[in-house]
Amino acid sequence: MPGDDLLEQERLLNRRQLLGRAAGAAAIMLLSQTALACSSDKGVGKDDDDGGVTPACVLTADLTEGPFFFDEKLNRSDIRSDPDSGDVSAGVPLNLKFNVRRIVEGICTPLTGAYIDVWHCDAEGVYSGVDDGEGRKFLRGYQITDAAGVAQFTTVYPGWYNGRAVHIHFKLRLITGQTTTYEFT
Repeated sequence: MPGDDLLEQERLLNRRQLLGRAAGAAAIMLLSQTALACSSDKGVGKDDDDGGVTPACVLTADLTEGPFFFDEKLNRSDIRSDPDSGDVSAGVPLNLKFNVRRIVEGICTPLTGAYIDVWHCDAEGVYSGVDDGEGRKFLRGYQITDAAGVAQFTTVYPGWYNGRAVHIHFKLRLITGQTTTYEFT
């Protein structure tokens, strides 16, 4: 039937869509492992398809910071460009959304006012601020979580270098005045 061909075409993804979805899934998997991640706004778990209960919040330890974190004080959601030169890093646009939660008396609640820093290398393995990227500020920035605990960024995929899978670094910081009171990488 003619309609079947149209449905099949809608199901097929082009390479850009596939890469974008894969990168988004990888970021979600990475973010779901954060110490402050929650899958529910309630303190109780929810039933899963196998009849078990999934936890409402999953806590894990933070990881090694990784290379080249600098607090460049770049409060921006679109981190693709260098703010001084305007040069935009090559790659497929990638939107990152952080849903940050904390546990208060066993209940997951949005964490408002947390600084989320994001940084990664470009497709050639260059980090801004070091070596070949010295003096530049591309693929770096921070956002402060809103009342719903959300911070969003626009960046590019891929960012990798030989010997490492594609990855994006992030850090959560709580800052009071000029003092960082909590840090999670």
